[in-house]
Amino acid sequence: MAKDPKPETPEKASDQFNLALKQALMRGLDEKTGAEGARARVISDKVPGVPIWRRGVGGLVSVVSQRDVTNVCDELALLLECGMPLVTALYTTSQRVENFALAKAIRDIGSRVEEGVTFSNAIAEKERLFPTLVVNMIRAGERSGNLVEALYRVAEHGEHLTAARRKAAATLVYPVFLIIMTICVVAFVFSWVLGQFGPVFKDMQLELPRSMQTLIAAGELFRTASFWLKLFGIIGGVFVLYIVAMRFRFFRRMRDGFFLAIPGLRRFIRERLLARFSRIFSIMIESGVSLDESLQAAYETNTNEVMKDTIEAVRQEVREGGRITPPLERARVFPPLAVDMIAVGEEAGALGRVLERIADVYEEKVETDMAIMGKFVQPFIVITIALIILFVIIGFLSTYLSLLGQLPIQRP
Repeated sequence: MAKDPKPETPEKASDQFNLALKQALMRGLDEKTGAEGARARVISDKVPGVPIWRRGVGGLVSVVSQRDVTNVCDELALLLECGMPLVTALYTTSQRVENFALAKAIRDIGSRVEEGVTFSNAIAEKERLFPTLVVNMIRAGERSGNLVEALYRVAEHGEHLTAARRKAAATLVYPVFLIIMTICVVAFVFSWVLGQFGPVFKDMQLELPRSMQTLIAAGELFRTASFWLKLFGIIGGVFVLYIVAMRFRFFRRMRDGFFLAIPGLRRFIRERLLARFSRIFSIMIESGVSLDESLQAAYETNTNEVMKDTIEAVRQEVREGGRITPPLERARVFPPLAVDMIAVGEEAGALGRVLERIADVYEEKVETDMAIMGKFVQPFIVITIALIILFVIIGFLSTYLSLLGQLPIQRP
């Protein structure tokens, strides 16, 4: 009896799909007029680009996302692996990109490469669209002769970031929705419901309970336009002051240090910083970049000032011929277990693989912690809404009972 074929794993299916796609592209390049003729055709004016009605909102307003850059690097790697020259691949990709700003940037990069500028330097001129990490990885790929592999690494890293952001957004959607609904319910109850009963109770000239007096005063406050103007003015002023203060490094350093000192939140931030540092550092090392340049890329892609100080201390130690782990131990930003693993990887000469493993473990822990935080916030918001409604109900019941006690009793 014949055995059933084993189901293909997702990795194997993906490899087969990429192989089939490469073979189809090669057939398209070799048929009829040959490879050179096909390469000339794809950059000719007769090849149409993406019509304007097929461009998304991001393409119309020229907002370049991480996903756009990831798709460009993935397509470039595939075309180069099929044997297409770099300039031709750049022009071909620019005609297929749906984003106006990114398409123009890729055409400019192709023109610069035609003029003799290296690919990494041409991309570095578009630093607004391509982060420093991407430029450094492509530069390392050019030096080692593995540009295709470097582009695939950039695409893989971009897909990983996109997936992480989607998971975070999916976790936060429901709590944010509940918070907005809470604000709307509170505003409706205090501005409209209580606003209807306040004048009635005042006309009756009866002594109201303290709870109802508080509710009526809050309702009158919510119904005035000056209250909302002051509220939004205060919120806007605080936001502007925060944006201005963020320009100063000492304020960012103080803010990041404050968050790292909060119990409960401190562990989550440390794990997130470790996962990001390990991922960037491992990608750069595995791409053949030196330790100093890898640390520089990790420094420039980090937004936490405490972590940036730690990375700078590690760079100074490495430049002086020291090891990576002593500054990490002194900073106490990373968990001790992670520092020990980095020390073992450094001694064994497998720092890149160890850092990649650390990134996988702690990224999974961060995702789990975010899911737990999202589940914890939901009942907290629901309980807050219930308490507000309960306070309103108690106010009305106490008022009703007080009115019954103040009404004259008619005896037969």
